[in-house]
Amino acid sequence: MKEGNKIEQEIVAIVIFSAVSAALGLVKIPGPAGSIALDSAPAFFAALYFSPRVGALVGLIGHLASAATAGFPFGGLHVYVAIEMLLWVFVFGYLISYKKTIHVIIGVGLIAIILNGVIGPLLLTITPVFYLELKIAQGLILFLSFAASINVVLAIVAYILISKTKISNI
Repeated sequence: MKEGNKIEQEIVAIVIFSAVSAALGLVKIPGPAGSIALDSAPAFFAALYFSPRVGALVGLIGHLASAATAGFPFGGLHVYVAIEMLLWVFVFGYLISYKKTIHVIIGVGLIAIILNGVIGPLLLTITPVFYLELKIAQGLILFLSFAASINVVLAIVAYILISKTKISNI
C-alpha cells in the first residue's frame, strides 16, 4: 500500500469513527458528570484495528463531542480530559500493537480501564490549572470505571468479531 493511501485511509477512519463516537456520546451513563458516555468505544476500537494514532485522535474528538452534548459541565476541564483520553487510548493501542493475543488484549484493556477510570480523575487533583478536590475525583471513579469498562469491552468484542470476518481485510 502506498504511504499516501495509508494516510488517506487513516483520515477517513478518524472522521468516520469520530462521528460514531459523537453519536455514542449521546448515550449517557447516569452519574455526577453529564459527559460520561459510550463515546470512547470507537476510539479504543480504532486503536486496536487501525493504529494507536487513529484511536487517540478519535478519543480526543469523541470526548469533546460528548462533553458538548452535555453542555460542557466542567467547562475548560474537558479540554484536559480530552487530552487524557488521547493519551489513554494511545497507550492502549501502543501496548496492544506488539502482540494481539486475547490475553494481551484483556490485560491492556484492564490497564485502559484503570487509566481512564481511576488515574484520570486522580490526576485532576494535582493539576494546577484544573484543580479538582479529592472527594469529587473519588466520587467520579466508580462512574468513570464503569463507563470505561463498558467502552473497552465493546471495543474488544467488536474487534474480535470483525477480525473473524472477511471484511477485516479493508
